[in-house]
Amino acid sequence: MRNSTLKSRFEDKFIPEPNSGCWIWTGAVWNTTGHVPRGKIVVGRKVQRLAYRVAYELYVGKIAKGLSVCHKCDNPICVNPSHLFLGTSADNMRDKVRKGRAKAGSGYNGKPRSDQITYNQGEANGRSQLTNNQAKLILTSSLPVSKLSEKYGVSRRVINSIKSRRSWKLLSSGDQTCDTRFVPI
Repeated sequence: MRNSTLKSRFEDKFIPEPNSGCWIWTGAVWNTTGHVPRGKIVVGRKVQRLAYRVAYELYVGKIAKGLSVCHKCDNPICVNPSHLFLGTSADNMRDKVRKGRAKAGSGYNGKPRSDQITYNQGEANGRSQLTNNQAKLILTSSLPVSKLSEKYGVSRRVINSIKSRRSWKLLSSGDQTCDTRFVPI
């Protein structure tokens, strides 16, 4: 095994899937929190690389700096070079939207303006701990930061960020969309 080439080691770690044409990676995977698993392989002396990037380099060619390897098949553990293409991160985001994979709260609203990427804000952001209504109440509240933090179950930093307008910039304190009936006291 020690003298085997990268290509032969690589080819031992996938299984062709006949229906989709995907080459399913069966080797080690990176499974980071909040992300789908992606294949990895050791290249050289203990350098771990994404398997689909290695596939592209082995069978297609070099990857220019700043480019991503994207999947036509949308299967992150596929390493079939005919299912891979190069693009920028913005290209990959547009492909995601075009294929209907941009979920609410994923950080991408699915409606790019020109070449800009816009992100979900407020409660539409999947990482939000508060509703728009709660953030508006915090913004207009005269309670101390520590009490607001306790009341809404968020850190004082979150409260300060809202109060100083570093976050939740969409909200204006004069907005009439704030509904206090549904906010627990």
